[in-house]
Amino acid sequence: MIGNIVRMVLLSSLAFGSNAMANGWYSDFKIAEIQYSRGANGAHIVFSSGTGNPNPDNCVNSDRFLIPYTSSVPEREKAMLSGLSMAFAANKSVKVLLSGCQEGIGGKTYPVVHYLFVKQ
Repeated sequence: MIGNIVRMVLLSSLAFGSNAMANGWYSDFKIAEIQYSRGANGAHIVFSSGTGNPNPDNCVNSDRFLIPYTSSVPEREKAMLSGLSMAFAANKSVKVLLSGCQEGIGGKTYPVVHYLFVKQ
């Protein structure tokens, strides 16, 4: 009985594991550039330095992050972009939680910012 349960859990993790998002924190980086495009579904954050894994979900590109414009509550993205712009202007350190990949500028996938913290 226990052996059957273990096999079922193992098979389930093998079947669904490739679809799971890894999520990961990337901390203490500076924003080198913010990119906007009329044709893109989000703003791109080009970063410099930092600690952690900048690509926990193995997106195609890992040299920048994406803040998507796909929420049903656009005020969330506006608040995040406002904080991002202030961090860029004040040269503040930033910490993000990355979750998943999404297509952005150039049709490639980029790590998606889920949480954004601007540090003092």
